[in-house]
Amino acid sequence: MKIVPGKSFGLLKFGATKEVVEKILGEPERSELDEDKDLSYFYLDDNLILSFYENMKYKLTAIR
Repeated sequence: MKIVPGKSFGLLKFGATKEVVEKILGEPERSELDEDKDLSYFYLDDNLILSFYENMKYKLTAIR
C-alpha cells in the first residue's frame, strides 16, 4: 500500500467524498456524528477510522 503524506493512503485520496470511500472500502462497520457535526467512519477489520469534517463539506480529511 502506497502512502503519500497529505495526499493519499492506498486508493483513498484526501478530499474524496463519502460515496467514493464507500465504493473503495464498502459500507463502514460503524459511523458516528460528533457534537461538531464531523463524521467518522469505522472500518474495524482494517483498523481504520476515516474522518469527514463538516467545514470541509464532508470530504475525507483524516485517516487514523
